[in-house]
Amino acid sequence: MQPASPTTQLDAALSATFHSRSYITTTKYIPEAGSFIDSDQYVIANAPNLLETMKDGIVSEIDVGGDSYSAVPAGCRTDAKFVEVEVPSIGYDQQIDFLHRLRLGRLFATDSVSQIGDTFSLGKGGKEIESFVVQDGNVIRQTNFLSAISGRRGLPDEVISFSDVDHAPKIVVPPSTEVVSPHGFTCGGRSTYDLEGG
Repeated sequence: MQPASPTTQLDAALSATFHSRSYITTTKYIPEAGSFIDSDQYVIANAPNLLETMKDGIVSEIDVGGDSYSAVPAGCRTDAKFVEVEVPSIGYDQQIDFLHRLRLGRLFATDSVSQIGDTFSLGKGGKEIESFVVQDGNVIRQTNFLSAISGRRGLPDEVISFSDVDHAPKIVVPPSTEVVSPHGFTCGGRSTYDLEGG
């Protein structure tokens, strides 16, 4: 029996991680690499269709299948904790599929996958654009070097850590008593609040 190729091994580890009962990702952005996101992000995922995003230790969004709830901004006049977003997210399953394809470099036409020990490197045009560390059949860390595609310095743009696979905290879906429509309260002196327009 020939050992599985690096691509096959990485694909199996990503599938095992993303399709587990639950997991946590902690994303650290590297501003020196020109990242346009200025804060770290913490996401809990519960199968089959729940995602909870936290920033600075506070829940900022909960996705339930194709429905999305954003935390009510501080200072707004309402007892509700979440506002139902009028434009639904792409949905949990689509997000997982997109992330899976992104992690494998398929969106960037990766032309090589190599392996040294537990580390898998994805390359394009001779430049490393992503690397993954796999342990016990799951991905535990991903590093993106996507700025390398544009010819900028080869610094990591972001580092994503995966933890608590199959053991992440249970996400609590907001009850209707804690949810308000985007125009059901005042914020910043306005009679309505538009999440997109502010």
